[in-house]
Amino acid sequence: MHITIRQLFTMDAIVRNGSIKAAADALHRTHPSVMAAMKKLEEELGFDLFDRSGYRAVLTRRGSEFYKAAQPVLEQYLHLSNKARALQTGAEQQLNIVVGDVTPPMLLVDILRQFSAAYPEIQLNLYSGNIMGPQERLYDDAADIMIHHVERYDTGVEVIGLGSVEVEPVAAPGYLAFAVGRDTTYEQLRDYVQCIIRCTADHTPTRDYFLLDGYPSITVDDQLMKKRLILSGMAWGHLPDYLIRDELRDGRLVSLAGRNIKKNTLEIVAARRAGVTQGPTARLFWEFLRQLDIPTGGGRSLVDLVTRKVQGRELS
Repeated sequence: MHITIRQLFTMDAIVRNGSIKAAADALHRTHPSVMAAMKKLEEELGFDLFDRSGYRAVLTRRGSEFYKAAQPVLEQYLHLSNKARALQTGAEQQLNIVVGDVTPPMLLVDILRQFSAAYPEIQLNLYSGNIMGPQERLYDDAADIMIHHVERYDTGVEVIGLGSVEVEPVAAPGYLAFAVGRDTTYEQLRDYVQCIIRCTADHTPTRDYFLLDGYPSITVDDQLMKKRLILSGMAWGHLPDYLIRDELRDGRLVSLAGRNIKKNTLEIVAARRAGVTQGPTARLFWEFLRQLDIPTGGGRSLVDLVTRKVQGRELS
Protein backbone atom coordinates (compact mmCIF):
# COMPACT_ATOMS: atom_id res chain seq x y z
CA MET A 1 0.00 0.00 0.00
CA HIS A 2 1.33 3.42 -0.99
CA ILE A 3 -0.22 6.48 0.70
CA THR A 4 1.29 9.91 0.12
CA ILE A 5 1.27 12.88 2.46
CA ARG A 6 -0.21 14.95 -0.39
CA GLN A 7 -3.22 12.63 -0.48
CA LEU A 8 -3.70 12.98 3.28
CA PHE A 9 -3.56 16.78 3.13
CA THR A 10 -6.02 16.71 0.24
CA MET A 11 -8.45 14.60 2.25
CA ASP A 12 -8.04 16.96 5.20
CA ALA A 13 -8.80 19.98 3.00
CA ILE A 14 -12.00 18.34 1.71
CA VAL A 15 -13.20 17.63 5.24
CA ARG A 16 -12.37 21.11 6.53
CA ASN A 17 -13.86 22.94 3.53
CA GLY A 18 -16.89 20.72 3.04
CA SER A 19 -16.57 19.95 -0.66
CA ILE A 20 -14.07 18.96 -3.32
CA LYS A 21 -14.53 22.29 -5.12
CA ALA A 22 -13.89 24.31 -1.96
CA ALA A 23 -10.87 22.16 -1.15
CA ALA A 24 -9.47 22.69 -4.64
CA ASP A 25 -9.81 26.45 -4.21
CA ALA A 26 -8.11 26.35 -0.79
CA LEU A 27 -5.26 24.21 -2.12
CA HIS A 28 -4.92 26.27 -5.32
CA ARG A 29 -5.38 23.12 -7.38
CA THR A 30 -7.85 22.07 -10.05
CA HIS A 31 -11.06 20.24 -9.24
CA PRO A 32 -10.10 17.18 -11.38
CA SER A 33 -6.70 16.86 -9.68
CA VAL A 34 -8.31 16.77 -6.23
CA MET A 35 -10.86 14.20 -7.35
CA ALA A 36 -8.10 12.08 -8.88
CA ALA A 37 -6.05 12.21 -5.67
CA MET A 38 -9.01 10.97 -3.62
CA LYS A 39 -9.85 8.25 -6.12
CA LYS A 40 -6.27 7.01 -6.01
CA LEU A 41 -6.24 7.04 -2.19
CA GLU A 42 -9.53 5.12 -2.02
CA GLU A 43 -8.15 2.55 -4.45
CA GLU A 44 -5.11 2.09 -2.20
CA LEU A 45 -7.29 1.73 0.90
CA GLY A 46 -9.95 -0.48 -0.65
CA PHE A 47 -12.93 1.50 0.71
CA ASP A 48 -14.73 4.79 0.09
CA LEU A 49 -13.68 7.75 2.22
CA PHE A 50 -16.58 10.00 1.29
CA ASP A 51 -20.31 9.56 0.75
CA ARG A 52 -20.84 11.49 -2.48
CA SER A 53 -24.62 11.19 -2.59
CA GLY A 54 -25.14 14.74 -1.29
CA TYR A 55 -23.83 18.19 -2.11
CA ARG A 56 -21.33 18.21 0.74
CA ALA A 57 -18.52 15.70 1.05
CA VAL A 58 -19.35 13.62 4.12
CA LEU A 59 -17.00 10.98 5.49
CA THR A 60 -18.19 7.38 5.57
CA ARG A 61 -17.87 5.43 8.84
CA ARG A 62 -14.55 3.89 7.80
CA GLY A 63 -13.52 7.18 6.24
CA SER A 64 -14.09 8.96 9.55
CA GLU A 65 -11.96 6.41 11.42
CA PHE A 66 -9.17 6.74 8.86
CA TYR A 67 -9.33 10.53 8.97
CA LYS A 68 -8.95 10.59 12.77
CA ALA A 69 -6.00 8.21 12.56
CA ALA A 70 -4.33 10.45 9.95
CA GLN A 71 -4.37 13.60 12.12
CA PRO A 72 -1.21 12.81 14.15
CA VAL A 73 0.60 12.02 10.88
CA LEU A 74 -0.31 15.40 9.42
CA GLU A 75 0.72 17.22 12.60
CA GLN A 76 4.08 15.44 12.71
CA TYR A 77 4.68 16.20 9.03
CA LEU A 78 4.03 19.90 9.63
CA HIS A 79 6.41 19.82 12.57
CA LEU A 80 9.09 18.07 10.48
CA SER A 81 8.59 20.48 7.57
CA ASN A 82 8.80 23.45 9.91
CA LYS A 83 12.02 22.15 11.48
CA ALA A 84 13.61 21.41 8.11
CA ARG A 85 12.79 24.90 6.86
CA ALA A 86 14.35 26.46 9.96
CA LEU A 87 17.50 24.39 9.59
CA GLN A 88 17.70 25.21 5.89
CA THR A 89 17.35 28.95 6.27
CA GLY A 90 18.93 29.33 9.68
CA ALA A 91 15.89 31.37 10.69
CA GLU A 92 14.31 30.99 14.12
CA GLN A 93 10.83 29.49 14.09
CA GLN A 94 8.35 32.09 15.31
CA LEU A 95 4.61 32.28 15.84
CA ASN A 96 2.79 35.61 16.16
CA ILE A 97 -0.41 35.52 18.22
CA VAL A 98 -2.66 38.49 18.98
CA VAL A 99 -4.91 38.20 22.03
CA GLY A 100 -8.11 40.15 22.63
CA ASP A 101 -9.01 41.99 25.81
CA VAL A 102 -11.77 39.61 26.95
CA THR A 103 -9.72 36.42 26.52
CA PRO A 104 -9.13 34.77 29.92
CA PRO A 105 -5.37 34.81 30.63
CA MET A 106 -5.57 31.37 32.28
CA LEU A 107 -7.00 29.89 29.09
CA LEU A 108 -4.22 31.39 27.00
CA VAL A 109 -1.49 30.24 29.39
CA ASP A 110 -2.91 26.72 29.47
CA ILE A 111 -2.90 26.49 25.66
CA LEU A 112 0.58 27.96 25.24
CA ARG A 113 2.02 25.84 28.04
CA GLN A 114 0.90 22.66 26.24
CA PHE A 115 2.13 23.88 22.86
CA SER A 116 5.53 24.99 24.16
CA ALA A 117 6.00 21.68 25.94
CA ALA A 118 5.46 19.87 22.63
CA TYR A 119 7.42 22.34 20.45
CA PRO A 120 9.99 24.14 22.66
CA GLU A 121 12.01 25.31 19.64
CA ILE A 122 9.23 27.66 18.47
CA GLN A 123 9.44 31.24 19.72
CA LEU A 124 6.06 32.69 20.69
CA ASN A 125 5.44 36.40 20.09
CA LEU A 126 2.31 37.64 21.88
CA TYR A 127 0.49 40.89 21.14
CA SER A 128 -2.61 42.34 22.78
CA GLY A 129 -5.43 44.44 21.41
CA ASN A 130 -8.90 45.71 22.23
CA ILE A 131 -12.21 45.47 20.37
CA MET A 132 -11.28 45.61 16.63
CA GLY A 133 -7.52 45.89 17.23
CA PRO A 134 -6.84 42.13 17.13
CA GLN A 135 -8.83 41.71 13.88
CA GLU A 136 -6.89 44.57 12.31
CA ARG A 137 -3.55 42.99 13.21
CA LEU A 138 -4.72 39.65 11.79
CA TYR A 139 -5.95 41.19 8.52
CA ASP A 140 -2.77 43.26 8.22
CA ASP A 141 -0.73 40.00 8.37
CA ALA A 142 0.91 41.24 11.57
CA ALA A 143 -0.32 38.09 13.38
CA ASP A 144 -0.71 34.47 12.35
CA ILE A 145 -3.45 33.60 14.82
CA MET A 146 -5.95 35.66 16.80
CA ILE A 147 -7.55 34.55 20.08
CA HIS A 148 -10.47 36.85 20.70
CA HIS A 149 -14.19 37.31 20.20
CA VAL A 150 -15.42 37.46 16.60
CA GLU A 151 -18.84 37.54 15.02
CA ARG A 152 -19.74 34.18 13.47
CA TYR A 153 -20.90 35.88 10.27
CA ASP A 154 -17.36 37.15 9.59
CA THR A 155 -16.54 35.08 6.49
CA GLY A 156 -13.02 36.49 6.34
CA VAL A 157 -11.80 34.19 9.11
CA GLU A 158 -11.76 30.49 9.90
CA VAL A 159 -12.36 29.80 13.59
CA ILE A 160 -11.98 27.15 16.27
CA GLY A 161 -14.32 27.66 19.22
CA LEU A 162 -12.60 27.76 22.61
CA GLY A 163 -15.54 28.61 24.87
CA SER A 164 -17.45 31.63 26.12
CA VAL A 165 -17.07 34.55 28.51
CA GLU A 166 -19.99 36.25 30.21
CA VAL A 167 -19.72 40.02 30.41
CA GLU A 168 -21.70 41.59 33.24
CA PRO A 169 -22.59 45.22 34.07
CA VAL A 170 -21.35 46.06 37.57
CA ALA A 171 -20.73 48.94 39.96
CA ALA A 172 -19.24 49.42 43.42
CA PRO A 173 -21.76 49.49 46.30
CA GLY A 174 -22.80 53.04 47.01
CA TYR A 175 -21.67 54.43 43.66
CA LEU A 176 -25.26 54.67 42.46
CA ALA A 177 -27.62 56.84 44.49
CA PHE A 178 -30.56 54.47 43.99
CA ALA A 179 -31.26 50.88 44.97
CA VAL A 180 -30.10 48.41 42.33
CA GLY A 181 -32.57 45.68 41.39
CA ARG A 182 -33.88 43.57 38.53
CA ASP A 183 -35.84 46.56 37.22
CA THR A 184 -32.87 48.94 36.99
CA THR A 185 -32.83 50.74 33.63
CA TYR A 186 -30.18 52.39 31.49
CA GLU A 187 -32.08 55.65 31.89
CA GLN A 188 -31.30 55.59 35.62
CA LEU A 189 -27.59 55.43 34.70
CA ARG A 190 -27.70 58.51 32.50
CA ASP A 191 -25.90 60.79 34.97
CA TYR A 192 -23.27 58.22 36.01
CA VAL A 193 -19.88 57.68 34.38
CA GLN A 194 -19.52 54.56 32.24
CA CYS A 195 -16.03 53.03 31.98
CA ILE A 196 -15.28 51.65 28.52
CA ILE A 197 -12.34 50.00 26.75
CA ARG A 198 -10.45 52.01 24.14
CA CYS A 199 -10.25 50.36 20.71
CA THR A 200 -6.64 49.76 19.58
CA ALA A 201 -7.42 49.62 15.84
CA ASP A 202 -5.78 52.36 13.75
CA HIS A 203 -7.69 52.16 10.47
CA THR A 204 -10.52 49.67 11.05
CA PRO A 205 -13.99 51.00 11.99
CA THR A 206 -14.60 50.23 15.64
CA ARG A 207 -17.60 48.59 17.27
CA ASP A 208 -19.21 50.16 20.31
CA TYR A 209 -19.70 47.14 22.57
CA PHE A 210 -22.01 48.10 25.47
CA LEU A 211 -21.38 51.85 24.92
CA LEU A 212 -24.31 54.13 25.77
CA ASP A 213 -24.21 57.15 23.47
CA GLY A 214 -24.52 60.51 25.16
CA TYR A 215 -23.71 59.23 28.64
CA PRO A 216 -20.62 60.49 30.51
CA SER A 217 -17.73 58.07 30.10
CA ILE A 218 -14.09 57.37 30.85
CA THR A 219 -11.90 55.27 28.54
CA VAL A 220 -9.11 52.90 29.54
CA ASP A 221 -6.62 50.62 27.79
CA ASP A 222 -7.32 47.31 29.51
CA GLN A 223 -9.81 45.35 31.60
CA LEU A 224 -7.70 45.42 34.77
CA MET A 225 -7.60 49.22 34.86
CA LYS A 226 -11.32 49.26 34.10
CA LYS A 227 -11.92 46.96 37.06
CA ARG A 228 -9.81 49.14 39.39
CA LEU A 229 -11.74 52.29 38.46
CA ILE A 230 -15.09 50.57 38.95
CA LEU A 231 -14.00 49.11 42.30
CA SER A 232 -12.89 52.56 43.43
CA GLY A 233 -16.37 53.98 42.81
CA MET A 234 -15.38 56.19 39.87
CA ALA A 235 -17.62 54.53 37.26
CA TRP A 236 -19.79 51.57 36.32
CA GLY A 237 -19.20 49.25 33.39
CA HIS A 238 -19.19 45.78 31.86
CA LEU A 239 -16.50 43.31 33.00
CA PRO A 240 -15.81 39.66 32.05
CA ASP A 241 -16.86 37.04 34.60
CA TYR A 242 -13.36 35.70 35.27
CA LEU A 243 -12.30 39.10 36.65
CA ILE A 244 -15.19 39.74 39.03
CA ARG A 245 -16.33 36.39 40.45
CA ASP A 246 -14.77 36.99 43.90
CA GLU A 247 -15.84 40.65 44.05
CA LEU A 248 -19.47 39.79 43.29
CA ARG A 249 -19.41 37.00 45.88
CA ASP A 250 -18.01 39.12 48.71
CA GLY A 251 -19.99 42.27 47.87
CA ARG A 252 -17.21 44.54 46.63
CA LEU A 253 -19.19 44.79 43.37
CA VAL A 254 -22.91 44.59 42.66
CA SER A 255 -24.46 43.39 39.43
CA LEU A 256 -26.71 45.75 37.45
CA ALA A 257 -28.09 42.92 35.30
CA GLY A 258 -31.84 42.36 35.29
CA ARG A 259 -34.88 42.65 33.07
CA ASN A 260 -33.64 45.75 31.23
CA ILE A 261 -29.84 45.59 31.51
CA LYS A 262 -28.61 42.24 30.28
CA LYS A 263 -25.49 40.17 30.70
CA ASN A 264 -23.81 39.36 27.40
CA THR A 265 -22.13 36.12 26.36
CA LEU A 266 -19.13 36.44 24.04
CA GLU A 267 -17.70 33.41 22.26
CA ILE A 268 -13.90 33.18 22.43
CA VAL A 269 -12.28 31.62 19.35
CA ALA A 270 -8.95 31.05 17.74
CA ALA A 271 -9.08 32.60 14.28
CA ARG A 272 -6.97 32.72 11.15
CA ARG A 273 -7.61 34.37 7.81
CA ALA A 274 -9.74 32.26 5.52
CA GLY A 275 -8.29 31.29 2.15
CA VAL A 276 -4.75 32.41 3.05
CA THR A 277 -1.89 29.93 2.83
CA GLN A 278 0.01 29.96 6.13
CA GLY A 279 3.56 28.90 6.89
CA PRO A 280 4.40 25.58 8.56
CA THR A 281 4.61 27.03 12.08
CA ALA A 282 1.16 28.64 11.94
CA ARG A 283 -0.34 25.50 10.39
CA LEU A 284 1.24 23.38 13.11
CA PHE A 285 -0.30 25.56 15.83
CA TRP A 286 -3.68 25.42 14.08
CA GLU A 287 -3.61 21.63 13.95
CA PHE A 288 -2.61 21.63 17.62
CA LEU A 289 -5.65 23.77 18.47
CA ARG A 290 -7.97 21.54 16.47
CA GLN A 291 -6.93 18.52 18.52
CA LEU A 292 -6.87 20.30 21.87
CA ASP A 293 -9.30 18.86 24.42
CA ILE A 294 -11.29 21.90 25.53
CA PRO A 295 -14.77 20.87 26.80
CA THR A 296 -16.78 23.85 25.54
CA GLY A 297 -20.15 22.21 25.03
CA GLY A 298 -23.40 23.39 26.53
CA GLY A 299 -22.51 27.08 26.50
CA ARG A 300 -20.45 26.69 29.68
CA SER A 301 -18.30 29.59 30.72
CA LEU A 302 -14.54 29.42 30.22
CA VAL A 303 -13.97 30.65 33.76
CA ASP A 304 -15.64 27.48 35.10
CA LEU A 305 -13.88 25.16 32.68
CA VAL A 306 -10.37 26.50 33.16
CA THR A 307 -10.76 26.83 36.93
CA ARG A 308 -11.68 23.17 37.12
CA LYS A 309 -8.70 22.19 34.99
CA VAL A 310 -6.33 24.17 37.23
CA GLN A 311 -7.85 22.69 40.38
CA GLY A 312 -7.58 19.21 38.88
CA ARG A 313 -3.84 19.69 38.29
CA GLU A 314 -3.35 21.00 41.82
CA LEU A 315 -5.15 17.98 43.29
CA SER A 316 -3.37 15.40 41.14
